[in-house]
Amino acid sequence: MVKVIDNFLDDKELNTVIELSKNINYKNKTADNNWLGSRSDCLSKIDYNLYNNILNKAIYKVFKTAGNWKFEADLFLHKFPLKSKTSDPEEWWHYDSKASFAGVIYLNKYPERNSVTLIKNENKEIKVINNHYNRLVMYSSGIEHRPENPFGEEQDQRLTVTIFIKDLNFFIDGE
Repeated sequence: MVKVIDNFLDDKELNTVIELSKNINYKNKTADNNWLGSRSDCLSKIDYNLYNNILNKAIYKVFKTAGNWKFEADLFLHKFPLKSKTSDPEEWWHYDSKASFAGVIYLNKYPERNSVTLIKNENKEIKVINNHYNRLVMYSSGIEHRPENPFGEEQDQRLTVTIFIKDLNFFIDGE
């Protein structure tokens, strides 16, 4: 499953995320976490309402269900600058094994050309998902993927909201 939804966040959510991205601390990868670039703390610790709104909107729009659900998830602001390109991009292919579904929301108004997400299907054919401002890309975590062409320095580097839905349960009222 791969879903692409343009104009995902409303203006207020988008402005809040962009302002947060300028005023929070980011962490580099550690022995326990092997991501490229740097990430914020989980948005649930920074702005719980924003975290909850983004996840509920993503679940509603991706799964097209009007029921009730319960989730366990992480959302991070993620910076991926040009200096991250120190290793071979072929080594960046990965699965998000600690989640059931994963995704990104692209936050750069004017991204560099070819700063895309590459996704391999079951036949190992590569699908290119373009980096468009305010685009949500969500996929099953068992799909192999990687970023392409990190860019920028401190103020203009590739910026996304990274989503990891670890557990998602749908239920009927009264359950």
